[in-house]
Amino acid sequence: MTPSAFTIASPEHSQIALEAGVRFFQFTGMNPFIARCTRDEVHEMKLKHWLNFDGPTWFFDADWWALKNLDLPEIKSGEVIAPRCISETVRGRCTKDKVNYDLAFCSCLVGMDMSSGLMRRVVEEALRLQKTEYGDRPAGRDEQFLNTAAQRLGAKINLIGGPGHHYNWCSNVARNWSSVSCIHAARQKEKLEWL
Repeated sequence: MTPSAFTIASPEHSQIALEAGVRFFQFTGMNPFIARCTRDEVHEMKLKHWLNFDGPTWFFDADWWALKNLDLPEIKSGEVIAPRCISETVRGRCTKDKVNYDLAFCSCLVGMDMSSGLMRRVVEEALRLQKTEYGDRPAGRDEQFLNTAAQRLGAKINLIGGPGHHYNWCSNVARNWSSVSCIHAARQKEKLEWL
């Protein structure tokens, strides 16, 4: 089964999301769906939208761009596939939630099989944790809740990519640009100049 793919775009990230979608198609062969929402809805929709799929599915952030052909692994039932997380926010949440930071993944690119009851429960639990944290306020985060839910419910976590695999605005600067296969950097206005 060919996986589905999607991203979420608020109006201010509309153009960058279109470019991300074109690049995802160009370098994976998967034609992604771009879901639209308001800025306040992005983090909640990033989780909720998973429930619209019923099979292997890839999500990528609207500011995550593929730079070369991506050999994404096959998504297996009960498994989360994503790059290793480097976020201090997620590290703190993992400590608070008593889950293993060494298994923490970044939600900039995630693969899950949504025909799996386990994966649907992971997303539902992540939404519950997010709602508990934010109440009726707009959610400001999503990946720490997905990380906590995946670990608590026993999903297998397959961390992909190694050092230098992608450039991320947070802190992991690639040492060898020829090894970089993707870039995640909405806060860097000069993204186009790097390519």
